[in-house]
Amino acid sequence: MVHFGMVANYIKSRTSAETKGSVYRLEVGFPVFILDGETSVPGTVIELNESEMLLKILDEYHGYSPQDPKRSLHLRQEIKAKLADGTEIVTNCYCLNPAKLPKSAKLLGDGDWPKALKEQPPMVGTLTERHICYIKKLSESSRRDTVVYPLDVCRELERMQIIVDKGRRFSLTNLGKEICRFV
Repeated sequence: MVHFGMVANYIKSRTSAETKGSVYRLEVGFPVFILDGETSVPGTVIELNESEMLLKILDEYHGYSPQDPKRSLHLRQEIKAKLADGTEIVTNCYCLNPAKLPKSAKLLGDGDWPKALKEQPPMVGTLTERHICYIKKLSESSRRDTVVYPLDVCRELERMQIIVDKGRRFSLTNLGKEICRFV
């Protein structure tokens, strides 16, 4: 989705598929898959050129540590997937570690995350360039820094609950920190 370009040059093939599990929508608007449940979840199986380095990069990007999976953000798990032609295969999938699922995440009962994204795009897609610039500046600053920015942008981000007014300076909320991962 957001970072598809990261693997685009390594793709040998891709095909539509589905698997069983649960999909939750994070507060920031993006879906996450958990290998728990019997809901049919659409997806894509991507066959990548063999590369040990690519796997390490994907593991790092998804916050997966083979040495300490319990503390990982995602788990690289083997799942059964049913391809568009009906063939069943076993493939690897980065599933959110259930222990890391935020309480604010909402279950998509039908598992149809593409439809949910069309109906309500992720929050990141609604931000202006000025919003993104300020979010990045706040994320790069220390807690003692004062980052000066136009008040209208600050108030808009505050209404979206991305930043909070700490009296003399603004700071990212947890939602703001999560959004920062995607901008």
